[in-house]
Amino acid sequence: MKRHLYKFILLGLLIHAISPQNVPAQELHLATSLNRTQIYTGESVVLTVNISGASRPQAPDLSRIKNCAIRMLGSYESSSYTARRINGKIKRISHMGRTFTYEVKPTAIGSVVIGPVTVRDQGKLISDPGKTITVAGLDDQDWVRIAVEPSRETVLVDEPFDVTLTIELKRLPRPNQAIDPMLPSEPPKLTVPFLELVPIEGLDTMTDVTGLLQSNLVQQQNASGFAVNSYVLRADPMNLNRMFAMINGNQNDTARFRFKHDTVERDGQGYHRYRVLLRYRPKEQGSHTFGPVEFKGKIIRGANAQGGPVTQPIFAVGSAATVRVVPPPEEGMPATHIGAVGKDMEAEAFLDAMTCNVGDPLTLTLRISGDVNVANVRPLALAVQPALSRDFRVYEDNMKILTHRNGKDFVYTIRPIRAGTLELPAIKVSYYNTKDRAYRTRKTKPLPLRVHQSTMVDTNIIITATSRLDSDHLTDDMFLIAPITVATSGSSDMQMRFRPWHIALCCLGPLFFACLVAVQHIRDRRDIARNAQRRANAASAMDTQLQQLGVTPKDQRAAHRDIYSALRSFISERFSAQADSMTPQDAASLLSNNRISAKTSAMFIDVLDRSIGAAYSDIMPADADAQSLRETALTAVARIESELDDNNA
Repeated sequence: MKRHLYKFILLGLLIHAISPQNVPAQELHLATSLNRTQIYTGESVVLTVNISGASRPQAPDLSRIKNCAIRMLGSYESSSYTARRINGKIKRISHMGRTFTYEVKPTAIGSVVIGPVTVRDQGKLISDPGKTITVAGLDDQDWVRIAVEPSRETVLVDEPFDVTLTIELKRLPRPNQAIDPMLPSEPPKLTVPFLELVPIEGLDTMTDVTGLLQSNLVQQQNASGFAVNSYVLRADPMNLNRMFAMINGNQNDTARFRFKHDTVERDGQGYHRYRVLLRYRPKEQGSHTFGPVEFKGKIIRGANAQGGPVTQPIFAVGSAATVRVVPPPEEGMPATHIGAVGKDMEAEAFLDAMTCNVGDPLTLTLRISGDVNVANVRPLALAVQPALSRDFRVYEDNMKILTHRNGKDFVYTIRPIRAGTLELPAIKVSYYNTKDRAYRTRKTKPLPLRVHQSTMVDTNIIITATSRLDSDHLTDDMFLIAPITVATSGSSDMQMRFRPWHIALCCLGPLFFACLVAVQHIRDRRDIARNAQRRANAASAMDTQLQQLGVTPKDQRAAHRDIYSALRSFISERFSAQADSMTPQDAASLLSNNRISAKTSAMFIDVLDRSIGAAYSDIMPADADAQSLRETALTAVARIESELDDNNA
């Protein structure tokens, strides 16, 4: 009877030690995000609604969003769990949730609130106020058309897709219809955010951007082309040919590019069409926005009586396109799916021993490899393997994940629950095959295992126990070889003797290190003080610069150029930003990141945009009054300073 009593006590203690401490049920939580905060008329944004705390929540209510056309793009489950050992006990950290995505196209100009968004679950209503975006208007013109077109709007991980940029310029009247309507000396500028040499996070760029630009570089001095981003020409000291490089702030010539070209008819009107194609491969789930693409500069619209070109300044925008990298479809997804996506997957199982006793812990390693992306691979729930639970108890909460070069290993602890010659059954693992567009299942090979019956220790055979061993208790079996040699006289105390130069040498290192730290601290404080002083004086410096416009009258174009220069200097000094090639859109993002209100930001961007247009366009706008614009600029800067003070209070 005592044997069974001790057996149950030991078993209870073991179960308590390894049992997971589950966290309480999660509360419902709602969060929204947008892929863009500033767009142009006709563009759309992607609204992502994340609902956590429920695996199958109701779709969010967007009926209170005004002045917008809304289209649902899809939804997918985002539940997961991890296990951590804390203070010797295993705690399961779980996350239940679902993600909804929508395309939202504003129908109004100005500040538009994408919200509120509400969700009701089990009688509880939660709400998110949403986000505010700025919608800028565009002039209606047909001289320049720009389009950014992806080959697919949704792709899977590792599924390649293309993005094609198309620029169309209206052809000149006969007999000059074959001539590019651009001035070689003043190439129009294209701002293409995705045509840079810097890799895009989450994407592998399969197109050689450097080679593409080099192959389309205009070599002739009198040939026309586009200026792209901030690419300029510089002389290569190792080659007589001209090369291009992205160098901000130097005086090198602007690089011109003439991309693949043909002609097309649009509504009875001929256009020159220029195209650029780039290919990408996604590495993880998410969304990627390409654009918007901006065109700013002069185009030739005809000839005057003397045969000279008649130009017109144009500002045109190509709407941005978004490609979403989505998980595999939920329809038909087996319970054994682990999130793997690719062309082929292999699954192998290993045990750390081939013989054991009943109840002994065994290490089961499930290895996933092959031509699949392992970034989104999640652990397999062994509870969905019924054949495994017949002979083994599985402890999934202390599972470990090991990432190696060719895949991932999931390491579980299992215990056999009966004796005999057993077999670890085949484990089913599923993945989504991108080639077949279907789920496929792999099985591991069964593993033999010999399990012996455990030996129960009867308490009657335990005579005594002690924490020390006297010489009377020692036997020949207890004899151990000591790792050191001892003497019968025992140990003796020895004192360390320090010489004066020992102490000096020990102090020299810390003293030298302290001096280095002090010098670096002084330098850091000096740089911080200089930057702070420059930021503090930015507004007063701009005020002084703009006040001089009223003292020394200038022509309208020069005055607007000075206003633009003053605004750019203010942005550069106040926010420690690189403002040499800053556009109104860049300035808006900078102000938004520093928590400047949309109204104040819109006023500043309007002044910046109007000063640029009046300073560099051939046709002076009717409302281009430099003195009035100067007063508005001073007011906008004063508001920015006031809001920055409030934010720092």
